Amino acid sequence: MPVLDPVVDFIELTVSGLYDAAATAIDIDAGDEHYTPTPDPAVSGQFNVLCYDGTVYAGRPQDDPNKEWFRVTAKSGSAPRLTVIRGQQGTAASTKSTVGSTYKLILGYGAKFRNDLEDSMVDMGANYALPTMSEYGAVGDGETDDYAAFAAALAAGVTHLVLPYGTYRIGTNLTFGTTVTVEMQQGAQWDPDSAKTVLINGALIAGNYRLKASGAAGTVTLGARVTHRKPRWFADSDEPGIESATSVRLSTVLNIPPRASAPATPAAGDLTVADRATWDPATLGDGGAYPVLYDGTIWKPLFPFKVVESAALDMEAGGGKTCEIAHGLAYTPAAKDIMAGIYQTAGAGTPMVRTLAILSVDATDVHVYVYQIGATTAGTEAKVYLWIRI
Repeated sequence: MPVLDPVVDFIELTVSGLYDAAATAIDIDAGDEHYTPTPDPAVSGQFNVLCYDGTVYAGRPQDDPNKEWFRVTAKSGSAPRLTVIRGQQGTAASTKSTVGSTYKLILGYGAKFRNDLEDSMVDMGANYALPTMSEYGAVGDGETDDYAAFAAALAAGVTHLVLPYGTYRIGTNLTFGTTVTVEMQQGAQWDPDSAKTVLINGALIAGNYRLKASGAAGTVTLGARVTHRKPRWFADSDEPGIESATSVRLSTVLNIPPRASAPATPAAGDLTVADRATWDPATLGDGGAYPVLYDGTIWKPLFPFKVVESAALDMEAGGGKTCEIAHGLAYTPAAKDIMAGIYQTAGAGTPMVRTLAILSVDATDVHVYVYQIGATTAGTEAKVYLWIRI
């Protein structure tokens, strides 16, 4: 990867004397105020300057037929002098000896700087898979099944997929592992077929816009690593909070189920609590039971945390509502450091919540959006619990 030449604004040096095509020590006028701010190659690296006849072609270096790029390799600390390599950037070394002319050196951008800049940039194609690229064959027209394109990208070992604007129909269950980041630009939407699921177990990067095409029959499920969720991700329209049973859902491993212990045969990615007996925040405190994640071998704590709860929610009511839950911290925690779950506290019914999203956090409260509240039995109540990384 090339090192970029140093650049300083408004440097034009006046050359002292006349030179033949072999000269490599170029004296600068003793009174030139631009010599001091000129970069020192020993400190900042070498750089190119454009030499031209400043008398005949004043202000028009491009018109000088003998213009020439010099490569500055050294700067004198005593007398104002530059050591150069002649004939750079496709120009030829030529005499600078027109009687009556004063020659100038301009430190500015040239083709070399531009090319070096491009070469120094990260090769985006090597690190990102743009699904519309012919290499993977995704179309994003809402009709073509793009499953094979995503499968090819994953098989190639791509760990960061960028989805530009388009509707990506998926005809086969598609799973992104925990090491894969899915980045959805505005206007990019999933369109899974009926009974098909797009499961994102790794990180998800997207703005506050819906992630699933309106009318799509399948499901988009977000795994445990997607801890910061935005309201319109879960919508079946462009309005927040409007959702159907087939909209984007949170994975069951994110909304911690109220089970007495870890499952007998856990699967990688299962999330539970280490000590169900003290799960109730009233007896938990800030360090008792904690969420643990099964990584395929052992259960591991997710993070040091504090648990807080909402007031009891009537699970018979439908629609959406916002809960304000006091976090009790002396600072405002980041939403990405908060995980939400819901737990039945009264009644014999089963709480039904399709969306549980953290909307915002302020100095005192965490604002949580709960949509489609309902229960199978009258009198059922539940509370929203928050696990806050501390």
